[in-house]
Amino acid sequence: MATNTLLQLKSRFYRFLGSYRSLTATGGSTSKFTVASLADLEADKYKGWQLRVLTGDSAGDLRVLGAGPNAAGDLEPKRAFTAAVASTDTAELWGNSIDGGDELTALFNDVLSLARPYVPTELTIVTGQRIYDITSHVRDSMDVRRVFLRNIDSNDLQPYYDTVLSGWRCFEFLNASTAAREIKIDLGQTFTLDEDDHTLWIRHYKTLPAFTTDTSTVEAEYADWLAWEAVLRHAVDQMTQTKADKGNWERLAQRAMGQVTETRSQFMPYVPAYIRPFEVSA
Repeated sequence: MATNTLLQLKSRFYRFLGSYRSLTATGGSTSKFTVASLADLEADKYKGWQLRVLTGDSAGDLRVLGAGPNAAGDLEPKRAFTAAVASTDTAELWGNSIDGGDELTALFNDVLSLARPYVPTELTIVTGQRIYDITSHVRDSMDVRRVFLRNIDSNDLQPYYDTVLSGWRCFEFLNASTAAREIKIDLGQTFTLDEDDHTLWIRHYKTLPAFTTDTSTVEAEYADWLAWEAVLRHAVDQMTQTKADKGNWERLAQRAMGQVTETRSQFMPYVPAYIRPFEVSA
């Protein structure tokens, strides 16, 4: 499974904002990141931007630029790098619309709390077992929307067809021995199935783990979606702050909405809750 790191999503975020540049140093020190090709730009064009060092002895440093570029192509951080920048070290320039550290991580975690993909997950069939632990797959008992058996070819080839099950229920359970909250699904019946011919699945809203560091990962297929969701959320926040450039944020929000509309229908379809017959009150 291909994954992307939070750092890669942050890079996408600034690309989508239109305030991003990839750099390779031609020299430097603890007080400057030199890129000779920037010497032709207007002075201090990137003042206030953030420079994230990706490789070399100062890799991982995130610094706000106090000046740069100057006539030599120097970018000067407000706080010194942890080590001297050397030729061929690489970095990214991020715009100054939001802090690139904890604040941006918090923004992505806010997005994760709302943007939850709707996915199928196969459960390992245990002959005669009725209750399965699905704690690792869902966040709460309402996340499961469908339970079905997939009737497959003996060689696991298509065509196959699904049989939707009824009478199942999800419930939360406090494990007294571990004090851990668990989520389980009761199928309402037991099965004796040939695993060469049948598989058991749930379709549910998936819980994406929170980002704790820039190296935290998420499936690559969600990367663009989450980055655009972050742009949309940030742009809407900026629009509410009575800024002089409110029009620019409105246009960016409209662009972001166009990008996420189709993705939401793919990953977050509206799926009515299945009402289990024995849960309907008289």
